[in-house]
Amino acid sequence: MLSGICNSASNTIEPIKAFLKQAHCVIREICNFNQIL
Repeated sequence: MLSGICNSASNTIEPIKAFLKQAHCVIREICNFNQIL
């Protein structure tokens, strides 16, 4: 029971972490671009 809850939580968190990592890269690129302008 608990392991099932942990697995579903992990399945939810992993894509969110991947998305945040991607968003962080995009935000950093935008900041670099703004400095160039």
